[in-house]
Amino acid sequence: MKKTLFYASVLSLLALLPAAAQTDPQIGADPLYNTLTGTPLAAAVAVPNPKLMFERSTVLGTDNTVNAYGVPVTNSTGTIQYFDLVVSFTAATNGTPPTTATVTAVPSPKATTRGIIPGNYNTKPLYAGICKVTKFALQSGRTQSQSDCVSDNGYPLQVEVVTGKIDTTHPYYAQLHAAGIDLRGDVGNYDWGVVTNGSYSLGNCGYYSTNRLVGAQQNGNDIVLSLFYQTGATNAFLCGSTLHKV
Repeated sequence: MKKTLFYASVLSLLALLPAAAQTDPQIGADPLYNTLTGTPLAAAVAVPNPKLMFERSTVLGTDNTVNAYGVPVTNSTGTIQYFDLVVSFTAATNGTPPTTATVTAVPSPKATTRGIIPGNYNTKPLYAGICKVTKFALQSGRTQSQSDCVSDNGYPLQVEVVTGKIDTTHPYYAQLHAAGIDLRGDVGNYDWGVVTNGSYSLGNCGYYSTNRLVGAQQNGNDIVLSLFYQTGATNAFLCGSTLHKV
C-alpha cells in the first residue's frame, strides 16, 4: 500500500512539471515544440549538467560511513570544485539498509595535482608491460597512487606517486628534496614519487630501478611516467613510459 501511495505521489509531481520539449517526428529535427501547446520553442542552449564525479575521487567505506576524498563537483556553468564528503548511514532496527543518509562536505585540501585514474593499463606502444593502478587517501588530504606492474620482460615492478606540494608532509620528501625536484619550474604538473621495487623496462624506458624518482601525469586515458635522476643537488630527465587504460 505504501509503495502504491509513493508511486502515485511521484506521478502527481511529474504532472506538475513543465512539459518537455521534443522533436516532432512529422516535422523533423528543427524546430522543437511544446508537447502540450504545439507552439515552437526557442533553440535551447547547452548547459553543463551539475554532477558529482565519484569515479575521479578516492572512496573508502568503514562500518556505517563512506568517505570520499577529492570529489570533483561541477556547477551549471561547468566550474569544477573539489570536496571531501562523509556519508553516514544508520541501519533500520530490522537490519535492512536505510533509504536516507547524512552527508557532510568540506572543501578538499588544496593540492597541485589531482591524482591519476585507477584501472588496468598496458604500455604504449603495445609492449608486454601491464599495470594495475590503485589509489587511496592519506590523512594529510593527499592521494597516493600505486602502480603494480609486470615489466616488458615479465618481472614485477612497483611505482608510487602522491598528489600535492613537495614539503615535509610528502611521504617521499627526503628523496625529492635532495634532488631539487621541489625547485623545478614544472613541479606542479606532476604527482611525484619513486620506484618502490624492480629494476626493469616499461614501454620505451629501460631504466626503472628502486628509488628512481618518478613524476606521473594523467592525459585522458593515458598515464605518462617520467623518470628523473639525481646529479648532486639537481636532477635531470632520464626517460619516460606511456600507459594506456584498457
